[in-house]
Amino acid sequence: MTGWVRGPVVGRGSFGTVHLARCPPAESTCVEALPPVMAVKSCPLAESASLRREKVALDCLAGCPEILTCYGAAVTVEPDGRRLYNILLEYLPGGSLADLLLHRRRRPLPEAALRSFSASLLRGLRRIHQAGLVHCDIKPQNLLVTGDGRAKIADFGLSKPAAGGSAAESSQFRGTPLYMAPESVQRGEYEPPADIWALGCVVAEMASGEPAWRHGKGCADAASLMFLIGSGESSPEIPEVLSEQGRDFLRKCFVRSPGERWTAEMLLCHSFVESSGEEQVPVFGDVDDDEVVVTGKWGSPWASPRSVFGFPTWASAGTPLQRSQGGPSSPAPASRLRCLTAGSCWPISFSEDSHWVTVREGPAERTKLRSPRLPAAPPAPAAAAP
Repeated sequence: MTGWVRGPVVGRGSFGTVHLARCPPAESTCVEALPPVMAVKSCPLAESASLRREKVALDCLAGCPEILTCYGAAVTVEPDGRRLYNILLEYLPGGSLADLLLHRRRRPLPEAALRSFSASLLRGLRRIHQAGLVHCDIKPQNLLVTGDGRAKIADFGLSKPAAGGSAAESSQFRGTPLYMAPESVQRGEYEPPADIWALGCVVAEMASGEPAWRHGKGCADAASLMFLIGSGESSPEIPEVLSEQGRDFLRKCFVRSPGERWTAEMLLCHSFVESSGEEQVPVFGDVDDDEVVVTGKWGSPWASPRSVFGFPTWASAGTPLQRSQGGPSSPAPASRLRCLTAGSCWPISFSEDSHWVTVREGPAERTKLRSPRLPAAPPAPAAAAP
């Protein structure tokens, strides 16, 4: 990997800043060719654990059309002397599903679009789970749209190995409250079924135009929402505008017991998405068209939310729990709820800086960017004896 040019800031989040970047034509002819336009996510080198985790996950998932492409990583020295860790990512000018919903003024998406988006997201989740990973932060802001009505999964900064991980990983809060599964709130479980619950919340939001728990639930604040998810028997309301196929699809996503919740593989065989590959959903057009609309001019690749559910901005953060001297333990649901609702904020800032800064990594830095491989996909379970 050689030279690339950093462009304007397009978004900020708790784990880094995202810039547009371009690769000069002279550089793009090298063996390790880069696309002419990319998105570069950067953070201080000393605080790069999350971005390094994301880079390892994206390398493990390389080649999946439903996962954002990573072109590599680089350590750069900025003009002010700061050392930054950067991951070079595919840029999708249509932005995220959150951008799409806002641009449509929160009007529901047509069901053909829901089928198409759901199918592509399920294919991405199937690949993630087959690789032995859990995304842990599926939400509209982390799902990017393409020009043909598909979606790609991005932002793996909170991802973790399935059914494992260190004690510190097991004691962290992960994800965004609106999309968290009951078992994550109650017991701190972040396994593949939690991604499926979050997917259901996203589909319900696309169908109604409003966050799934806001649609008819009347929660006034974060605490009441978290208690509703974690200690009640309720599930997000299923929008009535959906067909019976769509409503049944969401019922399979919203089974409160994670062991009984449908998997991505099972949901791909559901009639709601089974034939979606045959549909070509238009996504570029005028905002007044009665179809999915993405102009490509308004979106940003990771437009972090100013607020979630209208509450003071909730962080998509992993905050370690306080543990006793006896070692890691799973706190009571009430303790988890108190910690969740007192989480730190995700500051949002958008820059209109039009300056371009040329950055280049040295060969010595590349050797430091090699990360240990993630565990391979677990073997298929043995067939039960007849």
